[in-house]
Amino acid sequence: MTAAGWPEEDTDDPPALGGRWRRLSVRAFGRLAALAEAEGERWVLWLPVAFGAGVSLYFGLRQEPAWWSGVAAVAGCAALLMAVRRRLAAAGAAMALLMLAAGFLVAQAHSYRVAAPALSHSVAAAIVTGRVMAVERRPGATRITLRDATVSKLMPDRTPASLRIRLSDRFPAPAPGSVVRLRATLLPPQAPAEPGSFDFQRRAWFMGLGATGFATGPAELVEAPPVTGWSVIAVAFEQARGVIAGRVAAAIGDPVEASVTTALLNGEEFGIPESTMDDFRNSGLAHLLSISGLHVGIAAGILFYVVRALFAAVPYVALRWPIKKIAALFGILSALAYTLLVGAPLPTVRSVLMTGMVMGAIMLDRHPLSMRLVAFAGLVTVAMDPEGMLGPSFQMSFAAVVALIAAFERGSVRLAEWRRDAGWLVRGLFYVGGILLTSVVATLATLPFSLFIFSRSPSMACCRT
Repeated sequence: MTAAGWPEEDTDDPPALGGRWRRLSVRAFGRLAALAEAEGERWVLWLPVAFGAGVSLYFGLRQEPAWWSGVAAVAGCAALLMAVRRRLAAAGAAMALLMLAAGFLVAQAHSYRVAAPALSHSVAAAIVTGRVMAVERRPGATRITLRDATVSKLMPDRTPASLRIRLSDRFPAPAPGSVVRLRATLLPPQAPAEPGSFDFQRRAWFMGLGATGFATGPAELVEAPPVTGWSVIAVAFEQARGVIAGRVAAAIGDPVEASVTTALLNGEEFGIPESTMDDFRNSGLAHLLSISGLHVGIAAGILFYVVRALFAAVPYVALRWPIKKIAALFGILSALAYTLLVGAPLPTVRSVLMTGMVMGAIMLDRHPLSMRLVAFAGLVTVAMDPEGMLGPSFQMSFAAVVALIAAFERGSVRLAEWRRDAGWLVRGLFYVGGILLTSVVATLATLPFSLFIFSRSPSMACCRT
């Protein structure tokens, strides 16, 4: 042993070793700082990540924080940003903290906004009266959602704002917008079956759904004034979904084929038998039944190309009007109308935001596909529905889109150079290869989520965008 206490067989001098590590650390930090500075134009892409981290922080708490905590955090981070705004690195860190605090505040405010009474115990044989806002047609039963309900065995301040009740197919289903009275047994929203599984209780809270149950008799119509306000639009689109389902059932004799066709048209997957749904899941095609990027893109693209073709057929209009931009406006309106028709689920909202950004970029003569597009869609989607960020639909769809855009950003220039001087056969191979590459990238991006959530790996099917 030496006087310093180190073994004699060690060849490296400890102080020199420590200095070497310090130099390596400084060098590594310098490279990271240079890389961060070079990526300065893309710092904005991390703002939605910080915002989502704030939302995750709120939902990760074991108990509800004080009502003022989110406001205080945002105010403190805003003050810090103003204090360091002249120093670029410090201002970037302060902006990230501000977005994290903003995500926490938005999630907290959303929780307070949707707060409504929820059933804490079962209520048997109660007389329930309410307005039908949604009708879900299922094999052997019909499930209705009631709003502005009254329950005979509950006080008004204890009555949930929204109820979901199942009716037997032996009784006729009420029309959307009508007010009905029925006898039903009500149950609290079901808690998770095991730790880490789907938490329907939490999802029901954010949906304003305070109870579920089943009717023990038919639903009787009650005289009531018609719906008013925004509910008129919701009821109209709900009725349109019913009309579509009825016409499909009348045109297609096979009930399984009719249910699948209905799901592809208006998003109602409830009528598909469980065995058929298992076949879709095992084949990796279940995502086609979820109304998202594929369906919204078709809805917007058809009207975009039809309007543009019609305007291009008129020389006076084609030479004087910006027909491409006008067609893009019609594409946005078509996507919005289709989103309302299918009930505006979270994947559809995300898709219509991105479709709107693409069409808006066309109208402004900008590049339509970029990572900023995804960042904007993610930020708005999380702000509209913070709780939805915890679900697999949000996580897997954004993982696939981000991976696809990142992959093609890196390889698009080289691929364009290869295709420029290629013949028609090689171009065809490039097209096929692009489809395969899209499937591989999307599958690898969603693989961790699929394994963790569903305990299965996704098939190599082209993922929706």
